[in-house]
Amino acid sequence: MKSRYAKWFIIFLSVISLFDCAVFTKYGQLGSQGEKAYKSGSYDSAVQFAVQSLIIKPDYVKSQILIQNAFTMSIKTHNKNIKVALEKEEKFYWDTVVQEYSEIHQLNESVAMLPVLRHPKTGKEIKLKIVSITDKLDIAKKNAAEVHYFEGKTLSINNANPDVAKQAAKQFTSAMSYVPDYKDSQKLYDENRKAGIKRIAVIPFENKSGISKFGAISESIADDVIAKVMSDESATEFLEIISRDEIDAILQEQEFALTGLVNEESAVELGQLLGVHEILTGKITQIIITPERTTDKTMEEKDKIVVSTKTVTNKDGKKKKEKVYKDVKAYIKVFKRTSSASIRGSYKVISVKTGKLIRTESFQGDAEFSHSWATYKGDVEALSYSSKKLVREEEKFAPVAGELVNEASKDLAGKLAAEVIRYAR
Repeated sequence: MKSRYAKWFIIFLSVISLFDCAVFTKYGQLGSQGEKAYKSGSYDSAVQFAVQSLIIKPDYVKSQILIQNAFTMSIKTHNKNIKVALEKEEKFYWDTVVQEYSEIHQLNESVAMLPVLRHPKTGKEIKLKIVSITDKLDIAKKNAAEVHYFEGKTLSINNANPDVAKQAAKQFTSAMSYVPDYKDSQKLYDENRKAGIKRIAVIPFENKSGISKFGAISESIADDVIAKVMSDESATEFLEIISRDEIDAILQEQEFALTGLVNEESAVELGQLLGVHEILTGKITQIIITPERTTDKTMEEKDKIVVSTKTVTNKDGKKKKEKVYKDVKAYIKVFKRTSSASIRGSYKVISVKTGKLIRTESFQGDAEFSHSWATYKGDVEALSYSSKKLVREEEKFAPVAGELVNEASKDLAGKLAAEVIRYAR
């Protein structure tokens, strides 16, 4: 018996020896990932993998070869892209040049982290040619900043239009991303941001569902939309939402009666009173409640379990122990309780200046309750892992209809807020 195990062990060692043992090491795995990246044309990634591999084991030949080939190809590729961008001279081509030089700079920094590399057999030092592009990168950044600054100045001429002012402000932001405080970009950004802020009034939706027992759903949706949008800093850079309290105060002061759904005609007058550029409103057309429903299904489960062991004598006269199995079964009754609520409707954005529809979409908010549990009869050992888990679950009842509707309204408000945020950006 021992000789047979020894034979298999020797075979195992022989098979292992056929493979490069490095594949089982961290540096070997990193080298392999780098080779795959190189073959797919991802030279930058290949360089990074090779660097990580060589930091662990500087004399790993495969990664030594890889770093030389990948680094050369990376620099060559980036320089080619720079040449193409400079020749095309597209509007913002300096952005591309900055990006390419930045990636070369990052490659240089990564390679500079390497220890001294020597070929393990010859002992000859392996040197990688690192050419500093710091000056070229600085020049490219200044050129990119100037292009965006000039574009912002050009757009600023027409910044009476909030959308144009917004684009101008973004150009000054881009200029400062390349060169901090470039010229008077900060001052011009502040001016154009202020001119580019769009004021929107969110008017409570009209409930046309015919169901009013769940309270002021339309007001709740409007409030939740405002709260979610205002909590997103990226959305509020160029957006100001008038709160419902402000709307109520202004309308009361102006003795303006807001009755029914705001349409294109009333939006102009209402918007002028509120001092906003656009009005967002809508209607709830359906509130659907699916009552609590419980279903059940009974299944039989079987298994074999070890109950004891016994000693038996084999044909060679040797004694050994065998497991004694027993058939077991159980009947499991799985219950599933469900309930749901759904709110459907539509919203629209109206321009106060033109009285025209800018955007209109349908929406739906959902809330679902689903819970499963089980009881059983018979031997618990017959139950599968998932069945035992269900048996441990306690029975739960669905939330009341009002709670589900409230959850659906919040889901709806979240989706609508996401739309407003995308629109604002």
